[in-house]
Amino acid sequence: MDWMALQGRYAVPPGASARTRRLLALQKVLAGAQYDALPYPFASERSNAGEYIPLSQRRPSVRTNLCRTVVDEAVSLLFGNTHWPLAAGRCVA
Repeated sequence: MDWMALQGRYAVPPGASARTRRLLALQKVLAGAQYDALPYPFASERSNAGEYIPLSQRRPSVRTNLCRTVVDEAVSLLFGNTHWPLAAGRCVA
């Protein structure tokens, strides 16, 4: 399921603007709750009626804080063990 389809599943107050809907969706990502709108756990392959549940309707089996992961990876590229950025205004003689 892509991001646009996932946003369509979120409960939104009636009359909310597009900006409000987007901000509420991004808040869910920050809180790590973006998949809470999906009804079935990943391990459930069949519903109670015996029907197959598509992967797009199941929550992921592993929960991660996506924002923290992206920031940690980006910062590790900037501040590695072998290099540090130079401070602005540093004078080299």
